[in-house]
Amino acid sequence: MLDSSNQTMESKAPSSKEVLINPRMRVLHVIGKMDRAGAETMVMNLMRAIDQRDVAFDFLVHTNETADYDDEITELGGHIYRVPAFTVINRRAYRTAIEAFFDSADHPRYDIVHGHIGSCAPIYLDVARKHGAKTIVHSHSTDSASMSLSATAYRLLTRPVVKYADFFIGCSYEAGLNRFGREVVDSDRFEILRNGFDCNAYRFDANERQLVRSQLGIKQDDLLVGHVGRLSEEKNHGFLLEAFASIRKLRPNAKLAFVGRGPLEEQVRNKAASLGIADSVFFLGVRDDVPRLLWAFDVFAFPSRYEGQPVALLEAQAAGLPCVIADTIPPVSHITDVVSVLPLADADVWANAIVSAADRIGTQTNRMKRADAIIEAGYDISTSSARLIARYESLLNNTEEKGNPHERQTQS
Repeated sequence: MLDSSNQTMESKAPSSKEVLINPRMRVLHVIGKMDRAGAETMVMNLMRAIDQRDVAFDFLVHTNETADYDDEITELGGHIYRVPAFTVINRRAYRTAIEAFFDSADHPRYDIVHGHIGSCAPIYLDVARKHGAKTIVHSHSTDSASMSLSATAYRLLTRPVVKYADFFIGCSYEAGLNRFGREVVDSDRFEILRNGFDCNAYRFDANERQLVRSQLGIKQDDLLVGHVGRLSEEKNHGFLLEAFASIRKLRPNAKLAFVGRGPLEEQVRNKAASLGIADSVFFLGVRDDVPRLLWAFDVFAFPSRYEGQPVALLEAQAAGLPCVIADTIPPVSHITDVVSVLPLADADVWANAIVSAADRIGTQTNRMKRADAIIEAGYDISTSSARLIARYESLLNNTEEKGNPHERQTQS
């Protein structure tokens, strides 16, 4: 656990490939830790697409640990600064650390502070505004309907952010509504920013499919069910394992691959063992070749308890995969005709749906063309990055460009 003292952590040294000589605007992204997870990957997709000599991204993270994307951030010219994690009980010390950061002369002045971490957003956005920055708060997910103490506390901590942000962004209407409330999302201070990515990088490649399946030890006639996501409570891996146990009765040669890591990995492994399916379940960890893995899969299963707009689901569709997903996922993510939606009720029903979906995988040509549908729907990173820059510019120039919540999506 991080020290909750009020001492600001040491900044990471600037990259030797310094490119940020005199950018037109500087943006500070405030986030937990830049690992390969949904929100973090979305921000990295944006950083890769935007010319950092024009719009420079730096990061204020809440960890001393090295994260998956740290090296790439510095290679692209970004700087990483560190403050202690917010623990509620260190509220005063945390604010002191944030004030010390913005008072420091060791980094440039920021034009925009773009917040992705919710619990402490009312603090860091308040301080940022007092230092002259325009502020944005970004909701990347809905949360559970749980009335647990921790869930209730999070809602109480995050809701005051409506007083400290100049603008509000959600990955979906539902994510914005859950985080900011109806008054905000139905105003002209909110818009949806699509979780863009390089769609062409996910366009199906039949040769790579065979190569990856061979590397994984998957035979041509094996059914390979795939899932990409953090091994955490909201992703509902236990339910997927129960469905897969039923799939094995229908297709004894079936295999299940998990891509990702997280706090519940040991628990998920133990459940696979208790169901007697451990020898058919692959834990592939965090990977930098996700497109190739998606090409190797026969079907993508996504039984999340709650989501905002999962990038992994969009990527799977771009790869031409049949997708069986929970009805908890906002319909805005249902882009292609390969998506089947089910309630989280019966694991046997899911098993039958997954097998049926895999049987409808389609031709190689159809798999390749589904990337076009994702691009046409506005999810290519070039569209999202241009939209975000336009938003930054409108805030800095105090122009009247407004969000369009009634269409529930940003304009291309």
